[in-house]
Amino acid sequence: SRAGLSSQILCVVSFVLADAARTLIYAWAISGTPIVQQSLVVALSAASIPIGLALSAVMDGGEGVCAALSWRDSLVCLPVAACFSLGQSLQIKAFGAGISASVNTVL
Repeated sequence: SRAGLSSQILCVVSFVLADAARTLIYAWAISGTPIVQQSLVVALSAASIPIGLALSAVMDGGEGVCAALSWRDSLVCLPVAACFSLGQSLQIKAFGAGISASVNTVL
C-alpha cells in the first residue's frame, strides 16, 4: 500500500539523517580534544546496553528484558554486530587521524 511504502521510505530517510547527524556530533564533540580513540567506542557501547534494557523493560516488561538478554538471539546477530563494531572503531580511528566528519560520513 502507499502508506506502507511511504512509512518505509520515511524510516530509511530518518535513519540516514540520524546517522549523518551522529557523525557530525561526534566530530564536534571531540574536535581539538586528545582522546584515546577506542575508549569512545567502549563508552558508547557501555551506555547503549542499559538504555536498550531500559527501553525493553518499558515496552515489554520483564519478558522484553529476558528477550533482550537471550544468548541464542545474540549469537544469531553476532556477525552483523561484529561488522557494526568494526565500522564504529574505524570511524573513531578516522577522527583521530584527522579525517573530517563530512569525508568520514561519505566513506
